[in-house]
Amino acid sequence: MKFHNISQNRLLPWLLAGAIISLAFLLYFLTMAPGLTWAHQGADGGDLATAVAVGGVPHPPGFPTYILLGKAFSFLLPFEDIAFRLNIMSAFFGALTVGLVFLLTRTILIISWGRNPNLEVIRLAASFIAAASLACGPLLWSQSVLTEVYTLNSALFALIVLLGLRWWMQFREPPR
Repeated sequence: MKFHNISQNRLLPWLLAGAIISLAFLLYFLTMAPGLTWAHQGADGGDLATAVAVGGVPHPPGFPTYILLGKAFSFLLPFEDIAFRLNIMSAFFGALTVGLVFLLTRTILIISWGRNPNLEVIRLAASFIAAASLACGPLLWSQSVLTEVYTLNSALFALIVLLGLRWWMQFREPPR
């Protein structure tokens, strides 16, 4: 396989991001807490689970996006208790963060190095290493296996930065 063929495949980075998200989710799901836990400074899990279950507001600042998405996850996953479903939600958003960091790293390398097709394999490998390091690092992993708001926040932050850089790239490069 020629490296030039890899750089012409526009779908490959998205497929790799999907595979990375799947692997990270599997890792987090297999190591996830079965319910509420105090591990990894997970002190807000009960408060958040109760707010999602009754449609209430947890302690300030209230986390409205988390509560609404938690309610959606609780309807989409009608098994086990609410804490288990929210743990799955944390695992999902943690895995999504990892995939977004893969795409974000690749975008930053395109901005830094240009669109040289000969460098695509190096960009993809470096992006994979960055994403895998984040996925297996203790901070994101610890928050992806219990009911907490941090993985949703990290996924939203990574998405906003990625979209901002992609938007900025449109004005930086001449049209094709």
